[in-house]
Amino acid sequence: MKKFLKPAALVAITIFTLASCKKEETPNPGNNGTNTPPAPTKTELITSKTWKLSSATLSPAVMGETDYMKMIKDCDKDNTLKFNADKTLVIDNGSMRCNAMDPQTFSKTWALNTNETVVSIGSSSFNLVDVNTSALKLSHSMTYNGTNYTVTEVYSGQ
Repeated sequence: MKKFLKPAALVAITIFTLASCKKEETPNPGNNGTNTPPAPTKTELITSKTWKLSSATLSPAVMGETDYMKMIKDCDKDNTLKFNADKTLVIDNGSMRCNAMDPQTFSKTWALNTNETVVSIGSSSFNLVDVNTSALKLSHSMTYNGTNYTVTEVYSGQ
């Protein structure tokens, strides 16, 4: 009987030990040693939405005015931008096209520089001020009548 109790006790202890072991979660080394997913890149954020202009400012002021939206035609305010992963940008002229002969949509190429701070669209460059899941903020410089201006545009994710 003693011969039987020893193996039975070992089996019982082994089963009890295995059943009480808790599996430890192994950190994912690709996520800085944590189990949380990495934050999306700026490229992922830009391509995740269709963007519509919601505000624009101008600095310095022109005749006391800094609200650049007041200077943009209504037919341009409903346009949307869709940055695609294949580096095409689709611009939709919205329901209020400025010219009936304009196409509803047209495409350009776009790119982000290596450190994701400058967006190039066609031959134009814009500073990427901020991007998150709900807003895209770009700025660029322009010269008018010998004065340099900074235009800051905020787009809302649709």
